[in-house]
Amino acid sequence: MKWAFDRSFALHGITSFYNTLSTIERPEDVKVLDKHTVRIELAEPGPDLLLTLSTFWRVIADSKLAKSHATSGDPWATRWLKNHDAGFGPFKLADLSPGRHVVWVAHKEHPFPPKLDQITFRQVPESSNRLAILMTGQAQAAEYLLPTDMQRVENSNGLRLWNFQGYVIASCPMNPKYPPLDDSRVRQALSYATPYPQILEKVYRGFAGPAHGPLSDHAAGFDPNLSPYSYDPGRARELLREAGHGNGFKTTLAYSTAEPLGEPVGTQLRSAFADVGVTLELEALPPPTFTQALFTGTRPMFFQTFGADTPDPAYALGVFYQSKSSNNWGGYKSAKTDACLAEAGRPQLTWDQRVEEHKRCAQIIANDAPWLWIAQPGFQVSTRRNVTGINWYAGEAVDWSKVGYTS
Repeated sequence: MKWAFDRSFALHGITSFYNTLSTIERPEDVKVLDKHTVRIELAEPGPDLLLTLSTFWRVIADSKLAKSHATSGDPWATRWLKNHDAGFGPFKLADLSPGRHVVWVAHKEHPFPPKLDQITFRQVPESSNRLAILMTGQAQAAEYLLPTDMQRVENSNGLRLWNFQGYVIASCPMNPKYPPLDDSRVRQALSYATPYPQILEKVYRGFAGPAHGPLSDHAAGFDPNLSPYSYDPGRARELLREAGHGNGFKTTLAYSTAEPLGEPVGTQLRSAFADVGVTLELEALPPPTFTQALFTGTRPMFFQTFGADTPDPAYALGVFYQSKSSNNWGGYKSAKTDACLAEAGRPQLTWDQRVEEHKRCAQIIANDAPWLWIAQPGFQVSTRRNVTGINWYAGEAVDWSKVGYTS
């Protein structure tokens, strides 16, 4: 565990944000007391440490195994861990072929062994092909089907659709490094130009509800009346004129080819933006290229479906909108927001005070409109009827150790 914390400080990934949120300031603040005890010293008391320890991002790896594959040029074994398993979970990695499949076998000595002996995950790019192999029984489960395909699952006697509330928001960060997206009036204009009802009806087809700003409806402090934006092209044109862009402008929206709704949502946005004079170009990127572009902010806009892994509003807002967060993919920077988040996260506050203070921060963020908050799609898994135990696990995932099937 100590090595995992040291690694998080060294690599500056998402868990480095967890350290900041939890007020763990230095690797030395995590101390090994004995074989079974670790002491974590916080700069200030607060609930965030336990909340962030519960997420799957806080990977606790077998440090002895990982260190045996470290090199002078890669002291944290990042290259080896990219394709190998050093975890302690209920499954062990048996085979990995990037872009094709991964095979997990049961860890029989685990204190909570899985119900299945083996699971094979296959990458099948097209939703229609995933549905086809599910219907023929070549696969027992399929994820990320298009809404039209999920409707077919619902109407099939041999299949079952598992539908969970989830916590992700379908959204589009707007990067202020690309003018005129640095003008909040322009971002507000695009927020009013977004055809929310049409996207929910024509793209999500009943498998999503409306989003209401930067907090999803699972988060403490969620308020359905928070976001001021609804589809209003007249107001969008007015704001564009105020910002000096009455004749419109051109920008780009990138989406991953692994995201089946990237293109249809992008098409709806392109048409609606054109109605207010904005030309939106769509750019489909392979998953690795998209991830790299998202993390480095090298496109003006991205379509993504992400959410905060805990319902704590300090985490849910800080992880995406605090200026120095490693997950501030949209490049949003606001001294007012940072000050509000710092004040709202004070350890002296009661939980109810903490929630109310973060509502104020959420309102500031909503007024700045750094992202388009389009829909809250939930989490769905399609399976054969004999599959049991499908569940929702934080991170929009399934805890496959609890899944089984009947003959």
